[in-house]
Amino acid sequence: MKKVCFAAFVLCALSSVALADEVGDPDLKIKMDTPAGYKMEKQGENKIILTDPKDEVQFFLIKAADQKAADAALGEFEQSLKTAIPDLHPTMKPATGKQNGMDAVHMKMEGTTTAKDATKIAVVIYKTPSGKFLIVAGAVKAKALGAHAAEVKKFIDSIRPI
Repeated sequence: MKKVCFAAFVLCALSSVALADEVGDPDLKIKMDTPAGYKMEKQGENKIILTDPKDEVQFFLIKAADQKAADAALGEFEQSLKTAIPDLHPTMKPATGKQNGMDAVHMKMEGTTTAKDATKIAVVIYKTPSGKFLIVAGAVKAKALGAHAAEVKKFIDSIRPI
């Protein structure tokens, strides 16, 4: 599988491109396998959105320099979600643990979008080997969860130290 620096890859993305590669971020000292056929959109300096071809799954990847920045980014992200999902509510209290050797906090939420789509959201906040943070939020239309469960798990499980 072709290895591409995540940072360089993001800088080359003008709007959206199909992905099917292992990508890495030397700043965070992590790598991951992006789902085949997903498109990538860069939003600002530290946020990337991956979207499946049917627009049923989105992953939001947000980089943060430290815990304070991660907390602020998560708060901003939750507020933006509430615009699209007014009844957003937690379905799982935050749980701490390890994922691929990295400290991680997991939480789950759900709600119905303004377009009337029931949506499930899982969030993992990683403390990466560099000491910086990566917030990964996956949003899946509830009716499509079964069809996408394996690829969502595979992507989350692929996030690992370099």
